[in-house]
Amino acid sequence: MAALHQNVVKEPGTRPGRFFFHVHDGFYYHLHASTKTRDFYKCVRSQRGCRARATSGADGFRHSITDHNHAADPWFSQEIALKNSILKACEEVRGRPFKEVIAELCEPFPEEVRNRVNIHVFKEAMQRAAASSVQLE
Repeated sequence: MAALHQNVVKEPGTRPGRFFFHVHDGFYYHLHASTKTRDFYKCVRSQRGCRARATSGADGFRHSITDHNHAADPWFSQEIALKNSILKACEEVRGRPFKEVIAELCEPFPEEVRNRVNIHVFKEAMQRAAASSVQLE
């Protein structure tokens, strides 16, 4: 991976060793490929049909010619941070109902972020996180 340009922010994703990148414009990317001098990114929604790409290098961060097929998402970064805190809590605290964990950790986040995290969508990931902590002991 090339050195990150000063405007590019790297944040942890929900899977170990995965990250997403952004430049505070509401669009988020996964690293797709790298050379010594340039990184190539795909939109995090590429599996949903978004063909937007970006590159970064010494000359800065550049969006591709292809536009995103969705609006900018100002809440994505906070949503991932909330999901990561929920998964970490599931690894650390066993025997606590998942609904309780979600309710407690969602409290400080804005409603727009809280509405994106629900037990029905996130339950399997929470179960995997809880099970992984049991296997480590």
